Amino acid sequence: MKNIYSPPVLIFTKGNFLPQDRFSISIVGTRNPTNYGKIICEKLSEELAHFGLTIISGLAYGIDTIAHKSAVKNSKRTIAVLGSGVDIIYPKENISLAKEIEKNGVIVSEYFFETPANSFNFPKRNRIISGLSFGTILIESSIDGGGIITMKTALDQGKDTFAIPGSILENKSSGTNLLIKEGKAKLVQNVDDILNELNYKLQPFLGNKNFSYEKINLSEREKLILSAMPNEPIHIDEIASILQISVSEILVNFLNLEFKGVIKQFAGKMFQKIL
Repeated sequence: MKNIYSPPVLIFTKGNFLPQDRFSISIVGTRNPTNYGKIICEKLSEELAHFGLTIISGLAYGIDTIAHKSAVKNSKRTIAVLGSGVDIIYPKENISLAKEIEKNGVIVSEYFFETPANSFNFPKRNRIISGLSFGTILIESSIDGGGIITMKTALDQGKDTFAIPGSILENKSSGTNLLIKEGKAKLVQNVDDILNELNYKLQPFLGNKNFSYEKINLSEREKLILSAMPNEPIHIDEIASILQISVSEILVNFLNLEFKGVIKQFAGKMFQKIL
């Protein structure tokens, strides 16, 4: 927090920070998401939390609440940054959620006890949401939405920014689409887009994780192909040569593996394991 513009003089907390919380990502967006936004938020939050990343948001209605709940229900780390004192949870509907966050995360605020959730507090607290994380993901926001403010603070802080594209007919996607169009946020279609972009920052953390492919429903052929793949990108012809399997059969299995989220395709028929 010392490295952001106008860092808080002090912060109040409920719950406990852990060393792993420095590997975190913020998820923000509209307070009135569409069904599309709700599904995407839940999916990304769960998948990022699965990789051990701490999910940070603002405990507000909508996208914030979904992001926190997705982490909590999977017993993963999450941090809520308030626009009020830590003793005043807003909205009140999230009081029980806040208690769950305290058990496996942190409630954070720069405001003193008994500070109410005044509307002018929220734009200011957004710099803390983005400041605590490696990057910020925006899921549905109009051009003048609060999520746009968080993205601007993230950009000012030199953080990675991501946005979920949406319908050109939906006002709630006007802000996210504009950020992508202007090149101020990276377009996200799946969790791989985020992890690959943050790979150099997350490598010290994710690189030491042991992941078992047995947890994913893979065929024996798919397991064989994965076992032959190095950690760096490899051309499909090389895998076919190593395993003495036709390129067409390798391609079919690669498509299945990519769908299951365990490999990533690059230009020139290059593929790489991502787990």
